[in-house]
Amino acid sequence: MSSSISTSSGSTASGEILMDTSVPSHFATAFTAPPPVLFSTVFSARPAWILAICCSIFLACFNIFPMLDMSANLSEVAVEDNHCRFRKPANGVTEKGLSFHVSDVQCQLDMVICSHCNKAVPWNALSCGHCGTALSPAEQRRPHEENNGIAYSSFADLSLTVAQVAVGFAAVFSAIGALMALMDLDFISAAGGMGVFFVMAALFVTFKRIEQLVIDSKMTTRFTLVLLLALADSAQGAQPPMMLFQAGGVHDLGAAGGARTAFSIMRLPQGRFAFYDRYAPKNGPLSLPDADGNRHLLLPHLPKNVLASEVIMKSDVLKNTQVVLSRDGEVKSVRVKNEALDKETAKRVGLFRYLNTWINRVGPAGANNPLMTWRGYNGSQMEYQELRNGRLLVPHGSLIPHTRAVPPTGRHETVIQYSDDGGATWNLSESKLIAPCYLGFNGSNEGACEPAFEELKDGRIWMLMRTTAGFLYESFSSDQGTTWTPARASRFNTSTGPPNIMRHSNGWLVVCWNNCEMPPRADGVGVYGGRDALHIAVSDDEGKTWRGFREIYLDHRRDGNPAKSGDRGTAYPLGAYTSDGRIVVLAGQGKGGRNPILIDPEWIVKSQAGDDFSDGLKRWSVYTHHGPAKRWWRARAPGATLAGHPDDKTRKCLHVRKQPNLPADGATWNFPNGWRGSLDVRVNLRIGSQGAMIALNDRMFDPANDLGEDLSVFRVSLSDLNLAPDRWHRLRFEWNLSTGHCLLKTGDTKPIKLPLRHPTLNGLSYLRFRSTAKDADPIGVLVDEVKVTISDSSAPPCSPQEQMAHERRYVDTVIPGWQLQQ
Repeated sequence: MSSSISTSSGSTASGEILMDTSVPSHFATAFTAPPPVLFSTVFSARPAWILAICCSIFLACFNIFPMLDMSANLSEVAVEDNHCRFRKPANGVTEKGLSFHVSDVQCQLDMVICSHCNKAVPWNALSCGHCGTALSPAEQRRPHEENNGIAYSSFADLSLTVAQVAVGFAAVFSAIGALMALMDLDFISAAGGMGVFFVMAALFVTFKRIEQLVIDSKMTTRFTLVLLLALADSAQGAQPPMMLFQAGGVHDLGAAGGARTAFSIMRLPQGRFAFYDRYAPKNGPLSLPDADGNRHLLLPHLPKNVLASEVIMKSDVLKNTQVVLSRDGEVKSVRVKNEALDKETAKRVGLFRYLNTWINRVGPAGANNPLMTWRGYNGSQMEYQELRNGRLLVPHGSLIPHTRAVPPTGRHETVIQYSDDGGATWNLSESKLIAPCYLGFNGSNEGACEPAFEELKDGRIWMLMRTTAGFLYESFSSDQGTTWTPARASRFNTSTGPPNIMRHSNGWLVVCWNNCEMPPRADGVGVYGGRDALHIAVSDDEGKTWRGFREIYLDHRRDGNPAKSGDRGTAYPLGAYTSDGRIVVLAGQGKGGRNPILIDPEWIVKSQAGDDFSDGLKRWSVYTHHGPAKRWWRARAPGATLAGHPDDKTRKCLHVRKQPNLPADGATWNFPNGWRGSLDVRVNLRIGSQGAMIALNDRMFDPANDLGEDLSVFRVSLSDLNLAPDRWHRLRFEWNLSTGHCLLKTGDTKPIKLPLRHPTLNGLSYLRFRSTAKDADPIGVLVDEVKVTISDSSAPPCSPQEQMAHERRYVDTVIPGWQLQQ
């Protein structure tokens, strides 16, 4: 289930109300309430006291001052354009009433279609307000069905006004808070008799208010059911990411490797997003299934003015993974088109073909001819935006003519196009952004390419670029993209995948990227990798500090043999957010790999995580490479596995060992990033085991990659701890990166101080188990529980000088190992 309760209601021909709880997150949208994180405060004790008091005062005001209670005066619901208008009765007082914006879905509630003019009118109207035609009883019963056949239940007859929703929330919150306060002995002892009396009074006022609402038929069982479902769902806490799936699709130029997708986003003014199916953009809202077949609505759908424009809908402008709706009402679509070159021309220009940048602009006033804005090899187009000042900004990689993928800077540079007249004419920034590359890199030394960017609140633009230097590189512009600072290493480690930057509606900067280390070559031969996990981090202070570093996409194909050719993995993210604040990231490559991921923002910043293997290994990476490599391909096999628990037949545990003819098993698990925190693991080192190592890391290393131990921030060998065999031991790691220390506690023994082996700018976010066996070891080590608590989740600010020093350590420590593989 999604972290936001999802309800989509409908009615049958007989009027029976249908509730489909498989469609996610309609609750917050339907009542324009904040995200369900609001509910979670109800389930902690002391905030409940405050909640009870505040809600009771709120309810008391509505009882003492009836004139404040808009719900007693508002009765008529009318739907007009994109607003639901709640008006007072025709008593000469006012006809303006209260207006607030809602989504297209709500504006279609309780509407029927006039057979004469084919326009929507209220369900209980006797005649059409547009043409005056009398409505027959059959038409009055006819539901208003749009949006791909999804029908929505009637809420207008409930008169659920803004005030009523607020009163309903207050009543339920007050009741829960007051009851929890009365059950809290600390509260009773601290508040005394007066406090208990006040809470009892709050309960009385609350239940009287609920009774009045029910008697007045202002709140009915449907609203109560939805609210209870939302409260029950929020009690589960923030939910982990959920992959959605799509059938068919067309070639997605934003994702190498033949990935196909029908999912598309439209960038709206003010930084918002809309979602649609580019095969059938009129059909909406977009609804996609999860792995269990439950469908999830991604709201909002395309704006009404776009859907109403025949010029836009009949053009091809929407047939792109991402488009921009400008303030002038035009839809802008930037894409790459191939231009074949004959051998002589290719030799002369130094490129084997052109991948030119084109823009298509279509608006209600008409369609402009497609325009080529840049000629060269665009490798490749990731994202583009309309800035706050109206400038269109299109950065991308440029394959440099007559170059090869070799040091010092590879064969790509990042260039920036911009237009100040809506895309009619274009300029190219004089800034050309480059990044270093090194001999021995396990991949093609492309250089700086595939950029992403976002405007900062101070007016600058921040750009991140894919590189092969071990880090995402960054650059800044202080003049709206006309010029840029020289690119430098950012704080974000990476293998070789592009980033995405998004501004969330809550103000966060959201970065998605592959926080992975490249695997080594196999006997000097390249091995495709570094894209088995996609990560997300968020900043609420414009990029100074960062939280999260969570895996949002573990490649579901990671344990099996990869495709023989083409890109694969979790890379090429494209981020957006829904109307209720959930993050949607389209990512992945290769067959079956590119799909949207639905993410609860509160899950990203959770401070606790754990696993007891009751869900198997779906949150673990255990694969191992083996055998020779050829043309970037190498076989894979599962490594560490699940085993029966020796003490409990109903449980499972992780078994890390060394299989014959395979590298020693490894297993990695991602947890919320922590600058300071504690980690508990339960291990059983059985008699005859050749041992294992536990490491804490700041990024993902392939489970069987020795660099995971060599470059760990902290590590310990279980063989050094003198653990009694065939017994369960709880190991507790307590780290503080400000002091550079980690204490390891095992039972009643004196804590062991683990040294900081490799500094990090970001914190710890990975636990790693690895067998230390040199020969076959079927006994190995068992793990039945891992649990982490983060006390400081923020990766602290770091200066450009600290970033440069961190990059220098990487160059001095890691890159020599690359060169030894040559």
